[in-house]
Amino acid sequence: MALFDRFTRTAGTPVPTTGEYIPAQSQGALSGLRGQAGAVVDRATQVYKQNPKLVGGIGLLALAGLLVRMKQGR
Repeated sequence: MALFDRFTRTAGTPVPTTGEYIPAQSQGALSGLRGQAGAVVDRATQVYKQNPKLVGGIGLLALAGLLVRMKQGR
């Protein structure tokens, strides 16, 4: 599953641009959000590995609903 392996790799530390400032208090919040996002991706990967046909079926239903909505207009 190269799609999900791509999200687990960590990037290098970015070089801040001139004038950019991130307060120390918000750095903890950013890492907390990153942890929550990682947990969501891990759970989605687990669900997909357990039942890929169910995930594909849900995707097809969502696509069909989107197409019907587009055909009806606003």
